[in-house]
Amino acid sequence: MDIRTVRERADEILAAWNSRDYGRLKEQLAQDVVLIDHTRGRIAEGPAAYVDRFRRVLEACPDMQGESLSVVSEGNLVVSETKWHGTHTVALELPSGGYIPPSNQTTTMHLVTYLELDDSGKAKLVRTYGNPRELAAPQTIGVG
Repeated sequence: MDIRTVRERADEILAAWNSRDYGRLKEQLAQDVVLIDHTRGRIAEGPAAYVDRFRRVLEACPDMQGESLSVVSEGNLVVSETKWHGTHTVALELPSGGYIPPSNQTTTMHLVTYLELDDSGKAKLVRTYGNPRELAAPQTIGVG
């Protein structure tokens, strides 16, 4: 796969997250996609688990948008640095079923994402790295 196509796939994934188009996002993922979230020390397998891993934070921060700061690609690999910025204005759903009320605090977080695509251009391995203290307002640290 050429570098331009690989980068376009990474851009498409970011655009789907930014528009909260989870169906479109899942179309970019291999059925056996594995997410290794090094920020939280968690693994998610399959498109639904991958989307659910970050959906709660985005729904709690409806204005949150990601912006690519740098992108490097080679072969079927893409590594990107992304800045996410938004305000926690909606209750944050916890994996346990509880909720954390809105803090109305604005947060900025930086993530580095390693993305490996299969030969059809779908993400098959995603690894994320970031500072867990940046992930949400102080009272939501440890969530997810």
